Amino acid sequence: MVAPDDARLSDAREWTGATVSQTEAEAGTATTRRAWTAQRVAQAIASWWNGSAAKTKLDGIETGAQVNAVTSVAGRVGAVVVNKSDVGLGSVENTALSTWAGSSNLTTAGALTAASLSVTGNLTVNGTTTTVNSTTVTLDDPILTLGGDTAPTVDDNKDRGIEFRWHNGTAAKIGFFGFDDSTGNLTFIPDATNTSEVFTGTKGTLDAYLAWGNVTGRPTTLAGYGITDAVNPTTVPIFSGAASGLEGGEIRLAKAPTSTAVLFDVTVDVFDSKVRIFEGGGTARGAHIDLAACTGGAGTNLLAPSWANIQSKPTTLSGYGITDAQAKDADLTAIAGLAGTSGLLRKTAADTWELAALVAADIPSLDASKITSGTLAAARLPASTTSAAGIVQLNDTLTSTSTSLALTAAQGKVLKDTVDGKQATLVSGTNIKTINGASLLGSGNIDTQFPAGTAMLFQQTTAPTGWTKSTTHDNKALRVVSGTAGSGGTVAFTTAFASKSVAGSVTTTVNSTTATGWIFGTVGDTTLTEAQIPAHTHKTQIGVINGGTAGGSPIFGANAPGGGQNTDGGTGGGGSHNHSFSGSFTGSSHSHTASSTFSGTAIDLAVQYVDLIIATKD
Repeated sequence: MVAPDDARLSDAREWTGATVSQTEAEAGTATTRRAWTAQRVAQAIASWWNGSAAKTKLDGIETGAQVNAVTSVAGRVGAVVVNKSDVGLGSVENTALSTWAGSSNLTTAGALTAASLSVTGNLTVNGTTTTVNSTTVTLDDPILTLGGDTAPTVDDNKDRGIEFRWHNGTAAKIGFFGFDDSTGNLTFIPDATNTSEVFTGTKGTLDAYLAWGNVTGRPTTLAGYGITDAVNPTTVPIFSGAASGLEGGEIRLAKAPTSTAVLFDVTVDVFDSKVRIFEGGGTARGAHIDLAACTGGAGTNLLAPSWANIQSKPTTLSGYGITDAQAKDADLTAIAGLAGTSGLLRKTAADTWELAALVAADIPSLDASKITSGTLAAARLPASTTSAAGIVQLNDTLTSTSTSLALTAAQGKVLKDTVDGKQATLVSGTNIKTINGASLLGSGNIDTQFPAGTAMLFQQTTAPTGWTKSTTHDNKALRVVSGTAGSGGTVAFTTAFASKSVAGSVTTTVNSTTATGWIFGTVGDTTLTEAQIPAHTHKTQIGVINGGTAGGSPIFGANAPGGGQNTDGGTGGGGSHNHSFSGSFTGSSHSHTASSTFSGTAIDLAVQYVDLIIATKD
């Protein structure tokens, strides 16, 4: 038997198996027992760490990030799951960006759909088509630039202007108003064809006023203007002098401007001591118009023919073009045939009139200012009242209580005498009271007995007569005191009671975010204590000394005489332990978003007030 405390026995063990390879250590799947070195342990840990979710989470933490101490979220404590309503996003659709309308184009600045978009700063849109579906478009820029944002270097032969759509009631049309590159002119085409930004079509009509001086290329001839109802004096020859068989000088207007033959339509001549206009030329001149003889010398108007010499005179108003006269009809004929010179013109039947005497029924309402003589009946005169003017009756008594009678002058004298008698018997302080010792009798004003310097309040801008406005105090409130009156304070009334900013509480919610990157460093060694190693026991083989002598070799084994195994009481506590770690984080930066809300009640101290002044008695 070998005693448990035999010096030849110890707890030392040495593994003689093969060492684990790096591949086996990193894979961590081999089941064959192998020997481990510190290097293989580190390689196994590194392989596990690189593939762990914990490393991915730590990789997302930005360098220098700090833990935010959040005590509660939306009033809840502990392990809180935050939903979108907790951060004021209850109305936001919680869908992936890839599902948004136009999201596939966001990375290339493509289509973006939004209910309302506000751009602060400059906006640049690069693309082939920009469509604005707005009912009203307002621009602050007074000048619109078409054709690019840089100066062109070549002629692209394209027009510049505005293309518009319209409908003429039958079909849709394209119109154009702008600069025609081919002509260099401003053009308007209501029914246009757009071929690569070159517009063609029939020019439209402009409804506008043009300054005549700015019109270029104006013609200088009648034909240039298209005038056909005027005579060119250079093409109508005028002849003067006597001709065979004609009297005196004449003016001939020829049909053929280049002909010298007698082919006249009109001849103006002095014939039979008269100026006449003939309808023909030569000796057979036909009809003529005589003009008045020139008896007044030079400058006399000869175009004053006698009315008797005017032929084919019209006989109706319409023949003369008169529109402001009454045409003769049966009514006018009947009126013209009436006998007499005065009376009321009255129509008694169709086309029948008479001159009748004026009766009262013919004057249902006549202004009194038109009546200058005669007598009106009393019934026609309105009586006066306390609310309307009219005729009033006199009353010669002082005892009547009527509100429609007037006092006579005689009774007015009686009333005056009575008042004067009473006035003579009034004695101040005897049968009439005084005010502060001042009599009510006599002339002048009664002193109100306000001592000079008395201060009072008046609700008006200027001081009353006899008072002086004080400007010592201004923009102050009124305070009632029972002690000595004075003044104080440092802030003006309207300043102290103006609308004030208020304080309240601001609640800020910081949203979490995920950073991406790597943490590189070194894991420190740790020596496990007995309490930290796993709990375990030791087994010891019990044998005998070969040959039964102290110098013999020990024999171990279950078959040895008296042999077997001995298990000790065990050791180890299975406690936890730590490894130190030092390293650095490398990765992309990130930021946290925060939203804040303010709660409080606004205070409005702009109190209403009435302006008063302080005045002192002079």
